[in-house]
Amino acid sequence: MREIRTLRSTWRGLETGLRRPLNGHEAGNGGYSQEVACGAPRQSSTLLLEGEEETCCRAWWPFATKSEKTDTLEATGLNNYAPPLYSTVKFLGSFEGKGHTMGGRLAGKVAIVTGGASGIGAATCRLFAKEGARGVVIADVNEAAGTILEADIRREGGNATFRPLDVTQESQWIETVDAVIAQYGRLDILVNNAGRSDPARPVVEQATGEAWDLMFAANAKGVFLGVKHAIPAMRRSGGGSVINVISVYALVGSPLGTAYSASKGAARAFTRTAAVQYAPEGIRVNSVFPGFVETPMTREVHAQPGVREERTALTPLGRLAMPEDIAWGILYLASDESSFVTGSELVIDGGMTAR
Repeated sequence: MREIRTLRSTWRGLETGLRRPLNGHEAGNGGYSQEVACGAPRQSSTLLLEGEEETCCRAWWPFATKSEKTDTLEATGLNNYAPPLYSTVKFLGSFEGKGHTMGGRLAGKVAIVTGGASGIGAATCRLFAKEGARGVVIADVNEAAGTILEADIRREGGNATFRPLDVTQESQWIETVDAVIAQYGRLDILVNNAGRSDPARPVVEQATGEAWDLMFAANAKGVFLGVKHAIPAMRRSGGGSVINVISVYALVGSPLGTAYSASKGAARAFTRTAAVQYAPEGIRVNSVFPGFVETPMTREVHAQPGVREERTALTPLGRLAMPEDIAWGILYLASDESSFVTGSELVIDGGMTAR
């Protein structure tokens, strides 16, 4: 670790009566910077590190051991300072040097993102790469979109690889996981995001057995197969994180879309079961429940008369989500920040299910 020269904190209104910053997260950007010895930071800290150039980065202190905290604070001469919630320095923002930005929340980790070529999956792949993932595998049936995204991420300095994957085919899952291990030597994160919807959204009496089977193959069986074949690779890596992207319609009843809601409910129950089974091995399994999101998969539905307006009205925040809104939640569950989180259900719906 490079020598810590100065440790400062950006303050956001403490009980000690310190001044509030006007804005920003670092001194010199309209905010006030105070020495840490003045009190306890609530939001973020600024570390000035010594290297070839003085580089400023945002950091916080999640999960410190006592010795790590002591070593860090002794380097700054702030031995008596004890952060109230956090410990070891872990980079969550950006290293900002001359024209170079690199996040660090997923540094060294390897991820597979299914349905990764578009929508929530593509936003997740981009975010993972920006946050320092060692490898992001874009797994999708859409080869054209997947290869374009791979090139975009690589052009921006990330490490991404496209692999064709039909999540309903077990043989393709085996090939994909084997290829990831051969290329990167490990697997840390699986995002089961691929799925199917039915723009017709039939009620029970109008639904067909064939449509039911297709929906369950993509939305439930695909999740099961992904977890089944990721587990051994994660075990060899010393643990891992699985995030299953489900839907708020696994939480509430839907006036339409019978098979879709049922298949998402199956994935929800499976997530809890897998979480309990593999927690002792350090493999966490969580789920994300998006509300109404603007994606290529929902484009046809949202184009139907009145649907967009109805869904917006059902969302207290007054808008539909963008894929990035969901990707940030997925990032949290993929990162070590959520190391004590498994079997959880993260709802990102703009308040829809709180009504």
